[in-house]
Order: sequence, then structure tokens, then C-alpha cells
Amino acid sequence: MTSNMIETPETRRDDARLEDLGYRPELKRAFSAWETFGVAFSIMGVVPSIASTIFYNLPYGGPVGMIWGWLISSILIMFVGLAMGELASSMPTSGGLYFWTHRLSPPKVS
Repeated sequence: MTSNMIETPETRRDDARLEDLGYRPELKRAFSAWETFGVAFSIMGVVPSIASTIFYNLPYGGPVGMIWGWLISSILIMFVGLAMGELASSMPTSGGLYFWTHRLSPPKVS
């Protein structure tokens, strides 16, 4: 275990599960609220997603189409992220999300 981890019964259980899977626990588990916000904001890509919709939505849907289109697609993508997070948490490895993305994608794509 690394020195920056918080020892709780959950982390000990997770570490035991990782060892059962044949992995050594190496990831940092103690993040501040600011670090968590920074990672979440960079993953969301808010500015590029809004900028990419201007070309199509501004002439055809206007500002209302841009706002509602972005909000509705964000909510739907959140459901995909929640489902992938639930699947990835079943195997607590750093590449769990990659495994399930490969496993659930159609054979032509994967």
C-alpha cells in the first residue's frame, strides 16, 4: 500500500479483492474536493461540447436548440456513465472501464 491512502475497512476489503484478482493496489485514493472537481471538469469537456454544437444548432435550432440539445444529451450520457461506473466497480481495477467498454461493444467496433 502507498502512504497517501486512507485506511478504512472498505479500502482494506478493496485491497484484498485486488490481490484476489492478481493486482497490487497502487492508485491514490485521497483526493481533495478541488482535485475531484478538476478531474471531473476536464473529463466532461464542457467548452468543446458547447463549441461543437454551435455550427449545427445555431442556424437550425437557435439558442433554444443549443441549450436543450446540450442538456438532454448530457442527461442521457450521464446514464451511460452511471451504467459503466457500476460495471467497472464490480472489478476495481484501473482499467475496469476499458474492459467493460471492449466487452459490451459490438464485435465490428471492438
